[in-house]
Amino acid sequence: MLVVEPQVEFETDGSFYARVGGRPATDFVNTVAWIGTSEEFDWLADSRRLSDWVSTSGADGARADYRIVRVVRARIDAVLRPLATGGAPHATAVQRLNDLVRRASARRVIDARTWSWTTTTKNSSSLFDFVVLDAAELIVGSDRALLRACPGCGWLFVDRSRTRGRRWCVMSSCGNRAKAKSHYYRHRDAR
Repeated sequence: MLVVEPQVEFETDGSFYARVGGRPATDFVNTVAWIGTSEEFDWLADSRRLSDWVSTSGADGARADYRIVRVVRARIDAVLRPLATGGAPHATAVQRLNDLVRRASARRVIDARTWSWTTTTKNSSSLFDFVVLDAAELIVGSDRALLRACPGCGWLFVDRSRTRGRRWCVMSSCGNRAKAKSHYYRHRDAR
């Protein structure tokens, strides 16, 4: 089985954010960890971390606005998370994401110098167009069948392992945590 170790993108105050999702859209959603627990942590809530993420992500545009980050991330998550866990997203969630996709698509043009996509406007609204469009491609493409959610931290990832049996975002963190917990309960009950 292919083991995917995290790629540390930036480190601040002794903590790190790692891109393990396999796609820009999953990595963006994964900027919130341990959702709904006492350990929930938003990597982008701090302006320095947000700036670091933007500068290492390929985002092209103006200074990021955290309010826009939260909206875009929530709309992508509301569609990807149910798909990753075998469910279906609510129609309203799909419509909200489609609104972002329409706006992002309208700003996308081919750059004649690089023969790649670029955006026509550079502002905080267009900053995450590449993530929105990647989410759309993930949803309609073949990678949708490979979308998974880590049962430990909740991070999303595309399972490109040879056997399609990847369970954890990263074995060295969530996988080890689960195995240690299982070992503890097996041995505690054996005493």
